[in-house]
Amino acid sequence: MKNPTMLNIREVIRRTALSRSTIYEWESKGKFPVSIKLGLRAKRWVESDISDWLNRHIEGSRRSGGQADD
Repeated sequence: MKNPTMLNIREVIRRTALSRSTIYEWESKGKFPVSIKLGLRAKRWVESDISDWLNRHIEGSRRSGGQADD
């Protein structure tokens, strides 16, 4: 992967419309892309991972008539 774009938590919240606590909960349960730890207090998500997750969620919601699989 060449120079991936990294997103901070605020950007992930904006793109997904999920709360911070939901993102971290789903991440811990394997329901959301895993963040990359860059330092003691710095975490980022790979933009393509978030985009892929969103696309899968959209497709799943359309197939199930609006009920997304969490």
